[in-house]
Amino acid sequence: MTILIQLMNNKGTVSSALGKALAKDVLNGQDEILAEAVILTGYKTRNVRAGAAKIIEQVAMNAPEKVVPYLRNLVPALSQPEPQTRWMIIHTFGYCAVLAPDQAADVFTYAKEYLAADSGACLWGATIKFLGLFGATSFENAVKAFSLLDQALVDLPKQSS
Repeated sequence: MTILIQLMNNKGTVSSALGKALAKDVLNGQDEILAEAVILTGYKTRNVRAGAAKIIEQVAMNAPEKVVPYLRNLVPALSQPEPQTRWMIIHTFGYCAVLAPDQAADVFTYAKEYLAADSGACLWGATIKFLGLFGATSFENAVKAFSLLDQALVDLPKQSS
């Protein structure tokens, strides 16, 4: 069964609950839901994109090994206009960083962009979390992440105003 119809009616608090329920289905072996969600992060409407991103983020949080094979396909979602999709996908890369540090490094430029753009507290916070998870993968990545985290602390007052 396709998840597109479910995600098309996906709004507000129902969105989060639906994404979590569908992620649970993936964790219980329905991997076709994850494959479809990856494709739908590029769909034409934001509710579908954000709903698909929620599924992916939740799966990555609990079973990053299921998401790692799809990471390259998720990079375009980091450029979607709505912050919800971007923050869930940058979270996803953070959760997967320990298993795929090179792929996480490939999206480091998005982290720089998100922090510099004053893109809102949720996307900013997700980016901080990504940097911490990415930095934990190696000494070299820690040095790279720390430079952005250091600047983020300087810029923190802008995020609270």
